[in-house]
Amino acid sequence: MSGSPFSPVDANGGAILNSDCCTLRPNRVGNGAASNPTRDQWFDASAFTVPGQYQFGNAGRNILRGPSFSSADWALAKKFALSEQRRIELRWEVFNAFNRTNLGNPVNAIDSSLAGKIFGINHSMRRQQLGIHLYW
Repeated sequence: MSGSPFSPVDANGGAILNSDCCTLRPNRVGNGAASNPTRDQWFDASAFTVPGQYQFGNAGRNILRGPSFSSADWALAKKFALSEQRRIELRWEVFNAFNRTNLGNPVNAIDSSLAGKIFGINHSMRRQQLGIHLYW
């Protein structure tokens, strides 16, 4: 996988600090990577456990990878001379030309029933724009 890195967390980890300020790292007891990742299970949450009270987990930072990202942007432009010093440029630009869905990172809280599920997207759908640029 070649997506952006992310860290699994214990979302209720602030309880050991008697605070709701933060998340803590869990214990890593397995690989964590799903053999066939899907939107419903991007990583194996059972490979992580909640550390004991007053303990910190051993899972490293950014040890998992999210979905890969791919986008093709195209532009077509033509310049026309109006005079020696003036010209006009017409542009047509297409962003995410193949309209590929780029998934966001999954829910990374291992103590959540939604752990490993992907709900969001990481990029907008195909967009196009036309432009006219006048050079003086």
